[in-house]
Amino acid sequence: MRRSSLRNLAGRVRLLLFLALAGCGSGGEGRCPDADLGAAPEEAAFAVVASDYLSTAVALLDDRGRLLEEAWVDSGTVAPGLSMALSGDVVLPTEPPPPGRLVLLDRYGTDVVDHFDLATGRMLGQWPTSVAPAGGAAWRPNPHDVVRLPDAGGAPRWVVSRFEPNLDPDAPGLDRGDDLLVLDAAGRALARWSLRDARLELPDGTRIHARPSRMVRRGEAGQWLVVGLARLSADFRRSGPGAVAVLDVATGRVVQVCEMPGLSNCGEVAAEPSDPRVFYVACRGRAFVAYEARVAEAGVARVRLGPTSGGCEEVAPRWPAEDGIGAPSSGLVPLGDGTLLAVAEGETAAGVPDRLLWLGVDGARRVVHEAEGAFVLGQGVASEGGRLALVPSAEAGVLRLGRDGPGAPPRLLGTSTTGTCRGLPPRQVGRLALGSDR
Repeated sequence: MRRSSLRNLAGRVRLLLFLALAGCGSGGEGRCPDADLGAAPEEAAFAVVASDYLSTAVALLDDRGRLLEEAWVDSGTVAPGLSMALSGDVVLPTEPPPPGRLVLLDRYGTDVVDHFDLATGRMLGQWPTSVAPAGGAAWRPNPHDVVRLPDAGGAPRWVVSRFEPNLDPDAPGLDRGDDLLVLDAAGRALARWSLRDARLELPDGTRIHARPSRMVRRGEAGQWLVVGLARLSADFRRSGPGAVAVLDVATGRVVQVCEMPGLSNCGEVAAEPSDPRVFYVACRGRAFVAYEARVAEAGVARVRLGPTSGGCEEVAPRWPAEDGIGAPSSGLVPLGDGTLLAVAEGETAAGVPDRLLWLGVDGARRVVHEAEGAFVLGQGVASEGGRLALVPSAEAGVLRLGRDGPGAPPRLLGTSTTGTCRGLPPRQVGRLALGSDR
């Protein structure tokens, strides 16, 4: 929620984007290479979203986290099928995309899901996340995540979490918002999965919306979809109890809303690679309150699904706030052995910097990197097996962390730049797989 005010700038600075992206180096002498969507390098293993919240570039790294391309696509890219340029509010999905694809969510104000073919650079589709044009005059869906689901016949479906409720009582049935929108393989809307069971009304009558955010598939056959819920009021100032929703992917029905007492604003989830029924939930605490009040309801919980029903329960350990360290509250990076990395978000007004924490299976935690300020560390990712972790730092570049073996805390190996021409700081890193999904 701390960047919500910046999202509203998207679309207001489009006339400046070409000037910003044209300048190269400290003096603006010369020009950055065009991000022309050519064939991605075969050794590309990771994508990095770099952004100043006004413009965006997507860099490509190899399997050791070294820079291959500063901008494979950016806010100045002009290509067939790309009807809306990338805004400054772009994120990668939580789950890796299918082989051969780059998938981006262009969020509030643009509200589309972009699909690119890495092998050719071709734009495969720019899918709107509302049915009515622009979602109606007063509503923007603000898509936060997208997950691919196979249906019974084998044809893929895509599920998009739409963070914003549509308060227009006359909105089309598929555009109610605060829900999950199901799309076919061509981006056409098929259905709406309701999260009505996850909404609340406080004793004073304040309505708490589900506000679905990040999602992961869980279960031995991927039969359950776990959805992180921010559970915030329309003005973001009131919170409900921390919770996630578990849905049956065959029916779209909510099986259980699993609550985590004492936590709030639990929009981020991440899968534990070593156990298909375990996932983690990051809770950021209440918005628009002092730092101490926020971290009191922030932390990371470990949750396990039941073997057959899709029900869930929190299991030990939980990592709440700790004096001198803060509360892990975002940026979950599971390492595959029951340990994970997480960001303890700082606060500029309180003089608290961001910290990257390693969380152990016994509830222990260790600071592996401390930033100079707040709002610096973003969403990282680990390689398969968890031997390498990449975490973006707006100050330092992409942090490269390695481990000597399972169970060992990571250590900083160095940093990688995402390029100096555009000068955009890295915000998120995600895995890629070249090849074809057809």
